[in-house]
Amino acid sequence: MKTKVIKNISKTTFIFFAVVFLFCGFSQIANAACTGSSPTWTCTPDYASVSSCVSKASVGDTINVSAGSVTWNSGLTITKGVKLIGAGASNTIITGGASGAFIEYTPANPSANSPFRVSGFTFNLNYIPELYGIMLWSGSTTTYQTKIRIDHNIFKNRYEADTQQTYLTHDGMRGVVDNNLFDTTWFPVRTLGPQGANEGGPYWNAWEGVKGAPPTGLVDNNFYFEDNIFNLECSNGCMVTDCMQGERYAFRYNTMNTNNTGGGQFFDLHGNGDGYHGSFGAELYGNRINGNGTFLQQRGGRVFMFMNSYTGAMTYEVREEHPDSDNPVTYIGPNPPQYPQYINGTYVWRNRQNYTGTLLDVYEMEHIGDIPLAGRDFFMDGTSPGIGCGTLANRPSTCAVGQGYWLTNQSCTDLTGMAGDHPANPISGTLYKCTATNVWTAYYTPLPYPHPLRNETPSTCVIKGDANSDGNINISDVQTCINVILGTDTTHQACSDMNTSGTVDITDCQAIINKILNP
Repeated sequence: MKTKVIKNISKTTFIFFAVVFLFCGFSQIANAACTGSSPTWTCTPDYASVSSCVSKASVGDTINVSAGSVTWNSGLTITKGVKLIGAGASNTIITGGASGAFIEYTPANPSANSPFRVSGFTFNLNYIPELYGIMLWSGSTTTYQTKIRIDHNIFKNRYEADTQQTYLTHDGMRGVVDNNLFDTTWFPVRTLGPQGANEGGPYWNAWEGVKGAPPTGLVDNNFYFEDNIFNLECSNGCMVTDCMQGERYAFRYNTMNTNNTGGGQFFDLHGNGDGYHGSFGAELYGNRINGNGTFLQQRGGRVFMFMNSYTGAMTYEVREEHPDSDNPVTYIGPNPPQYPQYINGTYVWRNRQNYTGTLLDVYEMEHIGDIPLAGRDFFMDGTSPGIGCGTLANRPSTCAVGQGYWLTNQSCTDLTGMAGDHPANPISGTLYKCTATNVWTAYYTPLPYPHPLRNETPSTCVIKGDANSDGNINISDVQTCINVILGTDTTHQACSDMNTSGTVDITDCQAIINKILNP
């Protein structure tokens, strides 16, 4: 036994000094400003150095920002697709010193649709009024940016009295926001469309240009939020995101923690109104909310919301505040067909309390005429017609128009392993819609997980730290942790993230070492 411990300590010591050497390398870089050449640049985290590298970089270049803790008194405006990569959220820490935005990205040439990425930073808003985290603007009303990735960052210390200030604001973006920690806030994300006169009109009226709307347009025509952790301050209510002006969002496999001192309205979809257009729609599935309140208040658009779980009492609200005639769209179909701004084509199924508990119910608020109408504009587990769930063999042979059936080989009554960040069993299935009497038609299949821009496969570990899933935490798992920090392993972040901070750093590797020494 003593020999085994000595061997482990010897290996641990070796790994420890390897890690120390690694981070000493980072400290040597810290003496530089902006060095390198296209396609790879290296800089220190101070504003002047990062700004210099952004200025020198060409489209498609990577800018590696070294470890350090600095204050920025100016915002960084980026107009070309680059990849801004920090040394890890616990190592590259940017603190705000003035109002504005840490990073504002608006491509000068939207038609190029260049990749843009921000990864591995802590953005400390420092409780400064009107200081935003990252703002993403498409720069065009008809050309979306589809290669956006915001990942492995920490956002914290938002000025909570500001009702507009958020950690992330986006318009016209497609891609993925993954593995971030949005800490201690009541309103982390805003989803907006074109501003100014006729807000959102350009998206609605350029229907073919935006390739239809989700969830039944192109499966990747959305901005996906997945494997994030949201720590929400809900004392006076809280919201993960709103949506308006012809925009959309997709939230899947996220965990929302609340302080449980007040209920939240976690997701919102605006309808149309005086001077602005409504939301296109949303996809919400596989999320876990540790709290209570309103999961979604839907005022317009088309939604697929399924297999989410929550710990407290939860409801789904529908309402119609303005007729479509208040701010009509000008696009005339039929190819592709246009649907209305009010609630339509919405399917909500198998959302459960505590994985196996009662199903989500609906609370109907204002109506204009009979809009929205259950069983016509929105369908749920208990509406008539409603939504079934099960295998192909159990799908009814007869159906009424509009009826839904979630065809899956997974459980319809137990969401364990399917809801929350980094799910062990990602949701799998296809929604079938009854398009004519007794005719089932495949209607919607979720985008494969993880998002293609992540270029990785989901972690399969069961025990934290056991990256190779052999049932034991050993020296190879420490090596995997180091590889994750170095960026040579992109498949085991969840297993190596011992403190569930949303990023992997030296403290996680030390925690794995401690597990070996103290099993």
